[in-house]
Amino acid sequence: MIKLKPELRGNPEFQSALVRMGFWIFGVSYVGLGAVTGYYQVDLDYYLALFSAYLVFFLAMLVSVLQRPAWEARRYVGLTLDITATSLAIFLTREAISPFYLIYIWSPSLLTCDPPFRRCAAPWELRLSTRVWSSSSASIRRFPPR
Repeated sequence: MIKLKPELRGNPEFQSALVRMGFWIFGVSYVGLGAVTGYYQVDLDYYLALFSAYLVFFLAMLVSVLQRPAWEARRYVGLTLDITATSLAIFLTREAISPFYLIYIWSPSLLTCDPPFRRCAAPWELRLSTRVWSSSSASIRRFPPR
């Protein structure tokens, strides 16, 4: 078992990085199983490119937390990666009703408050997350799959 320092385990950015990896595992498994069973008609090249790229991004976020535990910019990069990964996963599955939509609800909450509610997001941060979310979901509606 890996021993983690208590301050690292309590770091909200470390916890978010672990949750991102959990969502990545869910996405790879869900889309992969759907493709194998024929539920989704997934282009294998897009599938491998999407999930490989986001594995690298999410691992880089995790390593970043280990090297620099507190870094404000990482929260915004993480939110952008969460929203784009979710949008591309929905686009890849070509599914109008997808469990990936739940990630849209979860992602802006990363900006609203730190877990012990020490610091809540400023209004401009909430507007930014809303704009990122709305532009991503609008892009999916604008460019429906073939």
